[in-house]
Amino acid sequence: MDIGIYLTVSQIGELDEQRQSFSTSGWFTFQWVDDSLKWNVTDFNGTEQIYLSSQTIWTPDLVLLNSATGIKLFSHQQVPVSVEHTGLVVWYHGDLFQSQCDFDIVHFPFDTQICNFVLSTWVTTSDKVKLTPLPHQLDIYTTGENGLWQLRNITTFLKEHQYPRLIVELTLKRRPSYYVYNLIIPITLLSLLSSLVFALPMEYGDKVALSMTVLLSFGVFLTQMTTNMPKTSRQTSYLTIYLTALLTLSSLSVAMMILILRIYKRQGKVPKVLQKWVVLWKCFSSNKKQTAAVDQDHADDVSTEDPSWKDVSATLEAMCLRLFLFMNISLGIVLFTVLIVLTN
Repeated sequence: MDIGIYLTVSQIGELDEQRQSFSTSGWFTFQWVDDSLKWNVTDFNGTEQIYLSSQTIWTPDLVLLNSATGIKLFSHQQVPVSVEHTGLVVWYHGDLFQSQCDFDIVHFPFDTQICNFVLSTWVTTSDKVKLTPLPHQLDIYTTGENGLWQLRNITTFLKEHQYPRLIVELTLKRRPSYYVYNLIIPITLLSLLSSLVFALPMEYGDKVALSMTVLLSFGVFLTQMTTNMPKTSRQTSYLTIYLTALLTLSSLSVAMMILILRIYKRQGKVPKVLQKWVVLWKCFSSNKKQTAAVDQDHADDVSTEDPSWKDVSATLEAMCLRLFLFMNISLGIVLFTVLIVLTN
């Protein structure tokens, strides 16, 4: 007996990345021809269709194999069944279906998930019953909208097995705007703030405190994101790697700020190597154009300067400002390139 199957989705429910499961409300349409239910229309006053209880006729012993709430026979519900005079039986089974789904979080939050329903018979083998997908087209206007997910496509295909098995595959696209405004943009602004700490005057006494505040903020965002992610080592989100890299840079900025403050408070004579390094940096960062034909008197004046430890700390701070800004901006460009370009 051939059993045609068709899925109608009325509402995409919750997709739980932590438990790796998703819920969908809708109904399955099952069709088959039962020769024992045929009748002659003229013998019954032109009656072409009747409705019977699913408990009074034969129904297939179908189950959802990858159910997240336990395996139950679809026939346990007493629902009406449409029977036509040709023996065509149409059975509708509606429910809130919860099934397991293996999430791919690599491109989070610009990811596309593929979740499926695996239908099979419980005891009937493939030589007695054949499951056949019915052709259909997804109607996005009659499907309920979900705030975080968009249903892109529904495909159905068979899988060879001892028992008949049919897989209904749902392609779901995440709506990323919530995570862009509440996660990515705050993280990007914090990364710039962690670099601008080096631009504060040295007399500002809470530079280390500000660096620690930014570091703790990164830790809060990382904890919040990993809480909602599946606990698996097979996949790692690019956003998690990006946030971990920013957390590392923020930790380095705290360490460098402490080092700069210690150099700033130091007394004594500056070594010759550090003096030359400070002079070269001042020449490099000067707003005046430096050419090969620099005046010799000016060069002698620069070479006779005696930088102090405060000059060393200011030079190191200026280098850190440029270096950390470059690394933070580069990490952001790489992240958006990977998430947006590779996912399209």
